[in-house]
Parts: sequence; structure tokens; C-alpha cells
Amino acid sequence: MPEETRPMTPGSKCVGTNLRNRLTNQFNFKNALNLGSGRDYIEGWTNADLDPTMNPDIVCNFDAQDLELPFDNDTFDLIWCSNTMEHIWYLPQLKDELLRILQPGGKLIVVVPHYLSLDAWGDDTHVRAFSEHSWYVNYWPGYVINFQYIKIDASDSQGRELQWMANVLAKPKEGEESSIERLSKTMPV
Repeated sequence: MPEETRPMTPGSKCVGTNLRNRLTNQFNFKNALNLGSGRDYIEGWTNADLDPTMNPDIVCNFDAQDLELPFDNDTFDLIWCSNTMEHIWYLPQLKDELLRILQPGGKLIVVVPHYLSLDAWGDDTHVRAFSEHSWYVNYWPGYVINFQYIKIDASDSQGRELQWMANVLAKPKEGEESSIERLSKTMPV
């Protein structure tokens, strides 16, 4: 799996903005969703968050067993999900819903703290952690795994070392197979 390490300046807002710009600028997108926007409201995008005090465009719960996001099928060509998935109990349901609302060929960019980072479990609202192995195809059925895995090293205001991971996944274009479908054809029966 390709890995790139880029030192970033302290402060997650700066890390998040720099990383978002670096990752999203490589794609030509028209309709983007910022899922779990929190304080990171992005002008021109649809910003969705659970907390109405963050003033998102859409207030919705994206952590439910019977999850149905308030968007039509194939709505977005880009979904930015930064520092959100580590808070999700019902992750398989969220992955399915994101696949439903992502356009064919659309990109899902996920940013999460690395499981060995101090902030992975330092927040009592985190319910899971992610490692390099979290991106294996069998954990993301239906998606094309691009393995654009990026490791980001930074430090907080107290100088503690922190690490995040980012990965770009895609919804298969029409006629394209998901990574798990391609893999299953190579496996002996």
C-alpha cells in the first residue's frame, strides 16, 4: 500500500484545511458533501452535521442502525468525511448510505486518526480506531479502493505527536467492478 508522510503545522484546523485542499483539488467536482462538518463549514458545499449548534446546511443523524441519509441516490460526486468515522457505532450502515448517495465515479475521502496516535482514544466520543489495515477491500464492499493512503504527522499545541490517515475511495463507474468483485475473481473456488 503506498504511503506518504507529510509533516503538517500544529493545529487540526490547519491540518484539516491543508489536507482537504490537497486531496480535493485533484478532482473536478460539482456537488460536494462535507459529512460531519462540525466547525469546518465549507462554502459552496452541502455541510451536514448531527449538532444543530454548528449551523450546518442539513442537520441529520448519520449513526443509526436503520440509517437513511436525507439525500437522493447518486447526489454527490465528492464526499469529505474528516474526523467523523471514529465516532460512528453503525459504520457498515454509514458506508452503505455513502455508497448510495455517491455518484458513479464519485470520490469518498475519509480522514481519521491513526490508532496509535494519542488522539485516537483521547476523545471519549471515539468508539473505534483505524489502521492501515482498515482499508482492505473486504471492509469496503461496493467501493473501488484506490489505496491513496496518506499518513499525516503533526503535533498539538502541547507538542504531542499526532497522526491521521486519509484514503480516497470511489464508487464504481458504470460497468466497472468494485475492488471486492475484482478480488473474488482471482480467488480459487
